[in-house]
Amino acid sequence: MEQYAEKQSGIERILKTSPEEEAALLRHFERALKNQETDPYEKEKDPEDVEIIDGILARISDFVHDYDGKTVPGLKAVNVHLIDTDKLTPEQKAAIESVDVGAICDFRTQSAAVLPEKDSRLITAQRIVHELMHLHAFTSLEAEKEPSSESSPMLTIEGAKLYPRRIGFGVFDKTHSKRYFRELDEAIIEELSSRFDARYFAQFPTLAPELEIRTKMRQTVKRDAGEIAAVTTKQRGDGQWNTSIRSWRYGDQRAKLHSLIHDIYEMHGSDFASEDEVFNVFAKAVMTGRLLEVARLVEGTFGKGSFVKLGRETMAQ
Repeated sequence: MEQYAEKQSGIERILKTSPEEEAALLRHFERALKNQETDPYEKEKDPEDVEIIDGILARISDFVHDYDGKTVPGLKAVNVHLIDTDKLTPEQKAAIESVDVGAICDFRTQSAAVLPEKDSRLITAQRIVHELMHLHAFTSLEAEKEPSSESSPMLTIEGAKLYPRRIGFGVFDKTHSKRYFRELDEAIIEELSSRFDARYFAQFPTLAPELEIRTKMRQTVKRDAGEIAAVTTKQRGDGQWNTSIRSWRYGDQRAKLHSLIHDIYEMHGSDFASEDEVFNVFAKAVMTGRLLEVARLVEGTFGKGSFVKLGRETMAQ
């Protein structure tokens, strides 16, 4: 088996520390990744859940390696926590329903919390892949003994208050309150999840029935068929059945990403064999944290200052 570059947790660097302090702090996250506890809202995984999660983990190292990403060898099925909505408080249920989150990557605990889609294991699998992509992407923190901002730290370890500095393509400002490129980062992660689905999910027996339905729907729709992530069917109270087409998430953000990639390819087509090769530059930036090549492409296409402008336009606060 090919040996890939590794990192011992989803956190790769901790800035504003000595080498010794950084190593000690990184060990904290390594321990967190290995020592997972069952959450009070977690449901027990059934055999199909385990098959899907283990299948994703068995293949994700090969996938992220294609984009120069480092693997996280300590990841296990226990790092994926499936939420049982029956165990949530009414307030928690309302919060989940108010935003279409579906899952989160928790860098503090080095885990993914995923809300299973009751009518679609395929959508659940896609959510798991999306969050594990975040965990494999480049992530760095800053340590401050005396914080210079009013933002709450992500975590406090041995007196060091840790704040996010980089999450994939996202870059935090000095106040730790603004995250430039956040929407672009989510768009790239979702595109990577789509590519993972296309490359591997046909190998998952549990997903075969849903993939067959999706294939037939894509053949029927044809236009923008690739936007169809899943097809779900629910029975209404009157006994009738409703079929819904579910699209990949972050539609507006991905449309902006596609437009960026198209314009860059139009300007620099002699340097790339396809638009997909341009996307690979963005994906590698997410996985490695190196943004310089993307910045050069953006500024070479749209002019000086356009990369900073893009960061502000896709910022989250």
